[in-house]
Amino acid sequence: MTRIGSLGTSQLRALNRIQQLGRAISQNTQRLATLKRINSAKDDPAGLVSATRLEQELTAAEAASQNVTQASALISTADASANEIIS
Repeated sequence: MTRIGSLGTSQLRALNRIQQLGRAISQNTQRLATLKRINSAKDDPAGLVSATRLEQELTAAEAASQNVTQASALISTADASANEIIS
């Protein structure tokens, strides 16, 4: 096993570059696994805040859409009941 003190500068640069590439591979693997560019605050703090807000707005819009659908069904039922009472 080679001692750190006996390594030359080119070898140290190569080791440093290998470590950088390992970190990059790890980050890209996580991005591929989650299908997201931003997985934590260290990836892009401002982007994470924006993405979180957009996800919350999307969730609220989906809930509102479901509520409108349920209200429409309720009104249709009430309308049908009123027509039966009238007839």
